[in-house]
Amino acid sequence: MEAFVTDTDDGGHYRQEVELRVRAAVRSGAADFPSILRRCEGADPILVQELYEKQFQAGLIAGVAPHHVRLDPADPRLSLQLPAPDPAKSQWWFTSRATQSLSDRVEVIASLAREKRVFCLGAPSIGHYLGHRGIAVDILDVDPDVVNALRLLPENCSVHLYDAAHVLPTQLRNCSSVAVVDPPWYESALRTFLCRAFEALPVGGEVLLTFPPRLTRPGIERERATLLDDLLKAGHQILGLEHGAVAYQVPRFELAALSRRQPFSAISWRIGDIIHIRKGAGTFVNTMPLKESGARSFSRNPLYFRVFANGSASLPEDVSTEVLDRYSENISSRASVGQIPDIWSTEKVGLHIGKLEAVIGALDAWQDRGKDKAAALEAVSATHGEAYARDLVDRLDNALHLWSRFADPPPLRTDAEIDGIKSGSLTPWATKPSARERPDPTDTFRGSFQRDRDRVLWSSALRCLSNKTQLFPAKYDDQLRQRLTHSIEVLQLATTISTSFGLDRDLIEAGALAHDVGHTPFGHAGEHAMHKLFNEIDKKLGGFNHYEHGVDVVRWLEGPYYVSEATQFFGLNLTPEVLECILKHTYCQAKDELSTEELLRRSKHALIIPKGFCHLEGQAVRIADKISYLISDLEDGLRLGILSDVDLQSCQFFHRPPLDLIGYSSSALYERFLSQRRTVLKLLMEDVLHATSRRLSGVLPNAVRSAHDFMVNHSEEMQADVHEIWVKLQAGRLHRDRRVVGANLAAGRIVSELTLAFALVPDLIDARFREEHERLTSSNYIDFYKRQVGKSVRIPKELLAFLPMYTLIGKSWSISSDPDVPITHLVMAKDYVAGLSDSRARAFHRNLLGQPTSE
Repeated sequence: MEAFVTDTDDGGHYRQEVELRVRAAVRSGAADFPSILRRCEGADPILVQELYEKQFQAGLIAGVAPHHVRLDPADPRLSLQLPAPDPAKSQWWFTSRATQSLSDRVEVIASLAREKRVFCLGAPSIGHYLGHRGIAVDILDVDPDVVNALRLLPENCSVHLYDAAHVLPTQLRNCSSVAVVDPPWYESALRTFLCRAFEALPVGGEVLLTFPPRLTRPGIERERATLLDDLLKAGHQILGLEHGAVAYQVPRFELAALSRRQPFSAISWRIGDIIHIRKGAGTFVNTMPLKESGARSFSRNPLYFRVFANGSASLPEDVSTEVLDRYSENISSRASVGQIPDIWSTEKVGLHIGKLEAVIGALDAWQDRGKDKAAALEAVSATHGEAYARDLVDRLDNALHLWSRFADPPPLRTDAEIDGIKSGSLTPWATKPSARERPDPTDTFRGSFQRDRDRVLWSSALRCLSNKTQLFPAKYDDQLRQRLTHSIEVLQLATTISTSFGLDRDLIEAGALAHDVGHTPFGHAGEHAMHKLFNEIDKKLGGFNHYEHGVDVVRWLEGPYYVSEATQFFGLNLTPEVLECILKHTYCQAKDELSTEELLRRSKHALIIPKGFCHLEGQAVRIADKISYLISDLEDGLRLGILSDVDLQSCQFFHRPPLDLIGYSSSALYERFLSQRRTVLKLLMEDVLHATSRRLSGVLPNAVRSAHDFMVNHSEEMQADVHEIWVKLQAGRLHRDRRVVGANLAAGRIVSELTLAFALVPDLIDARFREEHERLTSSNYIDFYKRQVGKSVRIPKELLAFLPMYTLIGKSWSISSDPDVPITHLVMAKDYVAGLSDSRARAFHRNLLGQPTSE
């Protein structure tokens, strides 16, 4: 798609300048679009994309395919909690690194001055940062939501709702030593903001003014030169002009506008110059005064989405709304001349309207969190008629997605609602317990799911997870995660989701603690080895996977509740809902051999676990599991020095604000990640909560299992980012690290050889385990395997080369034949080995087979 360029009277000079910059970037070694875009001094990204693809097609960029880039939306969830940026005010928030570096610079200037007060106009994040550093600050902003976000500041700071079109209040004049000014990058705003800064400073005070880079738009160099010349003529000093001195988060409205024209994905690219000015005795006359901003904002949650109305109506009254396509598809107002909206949103959607009063009534009803779309219809109908009201409300929803996307309807609760119902009352989305497989007397003080959680907590299978590998063997570092730590992290994340949607926390805790009890020693490496071994022996055995085996453990193998021969059940006798959490925590609906849908069809547990997607508590455990191992893999990989800054830069997620991980040395990157870990978790978890809320608002509780996708899940954007981390960093780097590969080879050997040895010589197995397992001989558990392969199974002799059975006293085995093994022995060997810890498995392998393995 061709870029929009408005200044045609420059003879194509602007386009030529941008093209020269693209070519220079390519010659200097930049081969991918993000690197090139960052070197183009604020040029229109669509034009840069067009010129980049032209270079590629001409063969000037070899071996790098053009790709689309998503500009990362401005994430308002900073510690400052700034609202979603308003496109009409050209709001861009600084990146966290820019905020820190610019604030450090301001603090140095202020420390050298007699009056150490700082004036911040249009730069709330700088004022907030300095205020909490103990610097006296006056913060001025035209946006009421920004001012509201700044209410928690030290006493020596003041916050003012202020429109720069007005003269500066008397009490703020000549009070500061330094001013930080970040205006919209248009001449009238630049000059007006600069005048206000001079009003706040005495002669000799210093101004740091952000300034549009030279390629921001056609003709900008002329504007820059004129402004600098006027400053010098007025007697002010230019102490410095720095290119690319600050960086900005890309606001949501810019991403939305660009994405409507062509796909984009996450990088931060917008930079700004800084002019450092010392105020002289002369007067800077503003020949382009700024017009007053009189827009009103509406929001249910200003952090994520806002709607604005400028108090006008451009259409005849019989026409309700009209979408302004050019306004909505371009990041610059120059591209939509003549399309000044009456109503617009932080998603860069602009509308002309017919009846202002009717639209305000609908927006007021939407803003009221207690009112739904029907209430808005009723409010507008009262004064404008039902037909007009329905047309207006439907058009507003279709264009702005007020109720379909940005209403945050129940079941997502607010913090106040969560605090108000701590007693544990549940929403209709919560799962109710069903009957246990075997009748069991109930407690008078615990619910069913609470009992399940407690049984898992006291199980030996859970304790054993403390010595089972997560990804890296503990021998490389005592601080690396093991399976038990991971399970506790999953519990914490999943219970957060539970609280937000009124789910059953006890069910989630039981499911989270139990979800990995089926893991073999050495984690997925041992699991894979066991799966391959069983398929080599007989495919009808169904291989091995930790979620199927996890249900085996709690349903059949766990022994604490075995008291005597009179005991009526094996295992922990958990409710089916907890079993479902375990089996479906890696659930997928793909129609292939490895899908959980297919595995459930083959499962020995198919009769007690329903088909379809898991209940919401199980889905919460599933997504918490994914988030936990993403964080742990990255943290452990950074700790061991496997991942670098370059690796993180290659993934879009790490460019999401307010993350600040890019650009650090390998030695500092791990410490930086630890300091930012809660921000990473916040981004992932808040995305899950809001995406889940939107999905649940469109379905009934009883339709969760039959839905077309997971209800508890990331947004599509975040799913793409997480998948990229999996492909590039987890599977692409960590799983291929020599330590992981080496450990996996050793793990595969230990698990497979021990299983075969114990199957052939079951006397090697611990006597107590053998006694308890033999109780299962006539159970449905062993009957399942007998139905699959019969009473015995033949083991290919090729698998036994490591084990010279023909030398064992009391055993007769021909070296030329495949031995037959009772199926009970093979299943017992599998269950015993799967329950071993890493250290016990290594010790058994070394001591029993006489083959030392590295510790």
